[in-house]
Amino acid sequence: LYMRAANANSHDGETEEDGGEQVKEQNYDDSGSSAGGFAVVVMEMVDAITAGVAFSANPLNSDRDECVVDSSYGLGISVVDGSVTADRFVYDKVSKKLVQQIVGCKTMEQRLCLVEGGGVRTISIEDVARQNAQSLSMEQLKELVNLVEVVESAYGMPIDIEWAYTENNQLMLLQARPITTLFCLDDNMMTAAGERRILYYDFNIASEATTTTPFSYMDMNLYCRLGNALNGINDDDFSLFKNDPNLPIFNAETRQYINLSFFFKFMTTQYCAKEAMLLDPYLSSLFASSDCDRKRYRSKKKWPKECSMKNFVWLLRKVPIKAWYKVGKRFKKDPKRAKDSYLKVVENDMAKLKVLQQRGVKRDEGLMQYSSELFNCFMPSLNEELGAIYFVVLGVFNKLDKKRRNNKSELCAEYDALCGGYEGDE
Repeated sequence: LYMRAANANSHDGETEEDGGEQVKEQNYDDSGSSAGGFAVVVMEMVDAITAGVAFSANPLNSDRDECVVDSSYGLGISVVDGSVTADRFVYDKVSKKLVQQIVGCKTMEQRLCLVEGGGVRTISIEDVARQNAQSLSMEQLKELVNLVEVVESAYGMPIDIEWAYTENNQLMLLQARPITTLFCLDDNMMTAAGERRILYYDFNIASEATTTTPFSYMDMNLYCRLGNALNGINDDDFSLFKNDPNLPIFNAETRQYINLSFFFKFMTTQYCAKEAMLLDPYLSSLFASSDCDRKRYRSKKKWPKECSMKNFVWLLRKVPIKAWYKVGKRFKKDPKRAKDSYLKVVENDMAKLKVLQQRGVKRDEGLMQYSSELFNCFMPSLNEELGAIYFVVLGVFNKLDKKRRNNKSELCAEYDALCGGYEGDE
């Protein structure tokens, strides 16, 4: 609403016609463009009998096919502030089916006071049947989902709306805004509407070593190089990780993921939960939860060509399994002698690192070449450690973990400390 300055700033005895030029000067700047005025927006309050919020994508699992609706009796403020346990509906926009329905206990509702003085009044719901009845009918839910889809299409992005139904069963759109809590994936990781979902696991978010910030190109390069090193591979021109999301482990733009749908072809979630218990109890609980549904997420795609037996044999030849086995055999046969031998290797590697540190980065070499020399320095001692871990330590830890889980021994606390670590064990 634009109020002319003549009406707001008129002087005694001065008419609009008399002050015309003065008004014109006040309303336009030196460039001749309008300086604008104040706008007052007055919105009519909706006397809702049912209201709530709706999301065009599921904010709990980021599924773009699912619409989530929370509703309760009366004004939507009861849903937003949590004063009632709202009803929740999860609706599949593609199949047009109700996926999940949770009816909350709604013991009160907030309504407008349509009398002089106005305001909002809180009404207790005494009828137990009404408390536990769903606040939306299926016809209303479908109408609401259709509205959500229209608004999402208009904005071109997942949106979150507030809505209300009036006494005469009229659906009102109150406001709309983008959903900011969805987990974003690369375009080539997104499945099309109605397509079978793929479950990815970001193993950089773990119970101990956690990183949630995006990787830069250099981060990803060094991270992949370290992944090679932990498999005993020190090759500048080779990487275990590609950019194809159909592979078991792959690089995204800024993160690295495991394609769990691929592994669910031949692994059960119970097996994954059991194996993850030793290293990451939180991850184990995720595998054991109902959200990790093998039936829903198991991949039905063809086996990736890169995962052929020929490539597997070729990869095994690059991994120094035989050398690791010999290291493990030495530690089992004579731990003290094997440790002394390992310490000599570490001493040699540290000497090489010291020389490299003193030399620094050459002018004619890049950081990647320098990092390659860095890996060359510590690979001998790393391979000694990997041999001891893979062929000695892991076996001991598995035995201890089995005893810990059985909980039959009085030494359970010691097993917990050895398997899970404790403060001061560095």
